[in-house]
Amino acid sequence: MALMLILVAVGGFTAWRWLGPVTVEATHPTRGVAVRAVYATGTVEPTVMLPIAPRTASRLVELKVDEGDPVSKGEVLARLEDEDLRKSVDELEARARFAKTQFDSAQALLNRGLGTVLERDRAHS
Repeated sequence: MALMLILVAVGGFTAWRWLGPVTVEATHPTRGVAVRAVYATGTVEPTVMLPIAPRTASRLVELKVDEGDPVSKGEVLARLEDEDLRKSVDELEARARFAKTQFDSAQALLNRGLGTVLERDRAHS
């Protein structure tokens, strides 16, 4: 029993010495230089998936990238059929040229005294 009492006393002293209060040193935080770059490999996943859609309905002629392909700003992702739009632009340009010719003709006739202001104004509208 005495031996047991000695072992408990020695164990308690050793535990108190090693597991006793820890000395802590405190300091105030200061500003410093942070790491400005992170180097890693992997795939960047978007936080929000946004669909890409044309402003007008048209048939897809060519798809240049697939989902997951790397792309850069300004890169063409797909090409739509635009023949109808090109025809519309050509027709509107022809109408504009014709209207300008009509107006110029009415203005020239008015300047020579052969036309009327009403004819010129109609050609202008």
